[in-house]
This record gives sequence, C-alpha cells and structure tokens, in this order.
Amino acid sequence: RGNCSKVFISNLLIIYLNGYIIVYRGVNMSIVKKLITLDENIARELEIVAKVLNKKQREIIESAIDFYLDYMDAIIADKIVDEINTGKIKVYNNKEVYEKLGIDIDKNASTI
Repeated sequence: RGNCSKVFISNLLIIYLNGYIIVYRGVNMSIVKKLITLDENIARELEIVAKVLNKKQREIIESAIDFYLDYMDAIIADKIVDEINTGKIKVYNNKEVYEKLGIDIDKNASTI
C-alpha cells in the first residue's frame, strides 16, 4: 500500500499520497447526530465491550468507524493512484495550479 497521511486544516482535508497532495474543500469537523439500527447481536456485543472498557457506546462506535475509514483510505488511495496512472485523473504541476488560482509566483516569490 502507498504512503498516505491526512490533515484537517479549517474546512480543508489535505491528503498526502505517494508524493501527491490532494485537497478537499468544505470538510466540516463538527459533531452531528445519527440514528442507526444495529443487528441485535452487534448491539449486545457493543454494550458488553463498552462496559468492559468503561467507555460510552458512542466512543466505541466512533473508534470502530474511524478504524474502518482509515482502512478504506488505503483502498481509496490505491484507486486514486491507479486512476492517475491510467490518465483518468489529471495531476497538475504547481505552475498550473498557481495560474488557475490567479497567483503570480514571480511577483509573490519575495514574500514567501
């Protein structure tokens, strides 16, 4: 699997993946309520695990989902690399990005 790390800054999710930087806008880190339905056996096991670990069921569910999403990040990273390699996703160099954003890098180079 590739080298992947992620950082949340304000409302941006920045992912570093095998030398590529991927930025998502509009990522919100606030807490939301979700109503979920669980299989009875899973619900019972959740109760037991929460009691044994002296944690809230919400914390157990949150940890489990976070763990699973980290696993999925690796699968998504592989898919993105495949799509870059096959040309389905275009990778822009820094000059193209600066031009698209209207940033004159020669003018701003002395202030950076």
